[in-house]
Amino acid sequence: MRRWFLSLSGGALASKILGLGREILLARWFGTGPVADAYRGSLTATLSPVHLLTNRLVQTCFIPLYATHRRASPERARALFLLLLAFFVVLGLLLGVLLFQLAGPLVGLLLPGFDAGRRELAAAMLRIMALGVPPYLYVSLLGSLGAAQEDFAIPSLRPGLQNLGMLALIAAAALTGRPVLAAWGFSGSYAVLALAATLLVWRRNEWPPRAALDGASLRAMGGELWRLFRPLLVVSALAELQILAERFLASLVGAGSVAAMEYARFITETSHTLLIVPLGLIGLGHFATLSPTALGAKTDRTLARIWLALLPLSAFLVLNGDGVLRLLYLRGRFDLDSLAITGRALAGLGVGLWAFSASWFLQRVFNARLANMTVLRGESLFALASLATMALLYRPLGVLGLALGPSAGGLAGLAYYLRRLPGPLPDARRSFLLVLAVLPGYCVLSWLLGRAAAGAAGLALQVLLALLWWGGWVLGRRELRGLLR
Repeated sequence: MRRWFLSLSGGALASKILGLGREILLARWFGTGPVADAYRGSLTATLSPVHLLTNRLVQTCFIPLYATHRRASPERARALFLLLLAFFVVLGLLLGVLLFQLAGPLVGLLLPGFDAGRRELAAAMLRIMALGVPPYLYVSLLGSLGAAQEDFAIPSLRPGLQNLGMLALIAAAALTGRPVLAAWGFSGSYAVLALAATLLVWRRNEWPPRAALDGASLRAMGGELWRLFRPLLVVSALAELQILAERFLASLVGAGSVAAMEYARFITETSHTLLIVPLGLIGLGHFATLSPTALGAKTDRTLARIWLALLPLSAFLVLNGDGVLRLLYLRGRFDLDSLAITGRALAGLGVGLWAFSASWFLQRVFNARLANMTVLRGESLFALASLATMALLYRPLGVLGLALGPSAGGLAGLAYYLRRLPGPLPDARRSFLLVLAVLPGYCVLSWLLGRAAAGAAGLALQVLLALLWWGGWVLGRRELRGLLR
C-alpha cells in the first residue's frame, strides 16, 4: 500500500507543481477578471453533468466490484468492463453533443450574474470543452481499470498531463490575445491522454479479452451495477448541485467571485490531493478485501494521521492565507482587490479543510465495503449543511459565506461517518485531542507574530513557527512519534 501511495502522491505532486504554474499564469494575465470567470464557469458547466453520471459509477462502483469479480470470476470482471466501455462511448458522445448545442442557454442558466461579455466568452469556451467529454470519460474508465488491477500508472500520470496541456494553452491564449484558446487545454489534453492510455493498457496486457457471457448474464450484471450505483446517483446529484449552487451564487455576489473561489480552492485542494485522494483511490480496491478487524485498524491509524497533518494546516491557512496568496498570485492583473476577495475565500475553505478531507476518506471506506446507502445519508447531510450555509451567508458575508459552505458540509458529513463506524478509534481520538490541546497556543503565537512581521519575511517566520511548534509537539509525544514513523 505504501508503494501505491507514493506512486499516486508523486504523480499528484508533479500535477500540483504544473497546476501551480497554471494558476500563477492565469492570475498574472487574467486576475479575477472576465476571462478567468468565464474559464472557471465553462469548466464547471462541462464537468458537472459528466461527474453526475460517471464519476462515482467509475470509481466507487466499478473498482471494488471489478476487484472482487477478478478474484472470484475473471470472466464476470471482463464482462463488467466491456459493458461499461460500451455505455461510456455512447454517453460521452451524447453529452458532448448536448453541451455543444446548448452552450449558450446553459451558461445563462448556471451563471445568471455574468454580464453579456462573460456569458458570450463562457459559452464559446464551453463549446470547445464539450469536444473533450468523450475522451475524458474514456480515460477515466481506463484509469479505474488499472486501479482495480493495482496498477496506478494512468491515475498517477493523468492529472499532470492535463495540467501541462491547460498551462500551455492558457499561455497561448494570453500571448495571442485570444482568450478562447484556453479552453483547448482541456479538450486537447484528453485527446492526447486517450491515445496514451490506450497504448499503455495494451502494452501492459491489462485490456480484458472478449467475455463469453450471454445476454441474460450481461443484463444480470447491469442490474447488479445499477443496484450499487442507484444511491450514488443521488449522491452525485447532491455533490454537483452544491458545486452549481456555489457558482450560481458566486456570479450574483459580484465580478471576480467565481475565479476567487477557484484560486483559493487550488491551495486547499493541494494538500487534499497529495495526501487524501491517493488513500481513497487505493482504498476502493484494497479495503474491499480486508477483514473487518484489519479495516478498522487501518481506518483508525489513517484518521489519526489526517488529524496530525491537516488540523495544523487548516489553522495555518486561516491565519496566514493573505501571505500565501501574496507570494503566489500578487502580480500582473491579480491586484489588491483580487487579493482581498480571494483571501476571504481561502479563510472560509481553510477552516474546514481537515473535516472535509477526513469526511471524504471515510466516504471511500464505506464505498469500498459497498455500503452505498450509508454514503448516501452522509453526503445528503454534507450537501444540506453546505447549501444551507451558503444560502444564509452569501448575502451578508459574500465570498466568505460561500467558502464556509464546504467547511460546514465537511463537519456534518464527518460527524455522521464517525457514528457509523463499527469499532472504536483509539489512535484517531488520541491524535485529535492532543492536537486540539495545543491549537489555541499556536493560534495566539501566530497572530502575535503576524502583527510583528509582514511580507515574505513574515511568512517565512510563520512557516518556521509552525514547523517548530507542531514538529516539537509530535516528536515529544511517544504515541504521535509512532504514527509519524
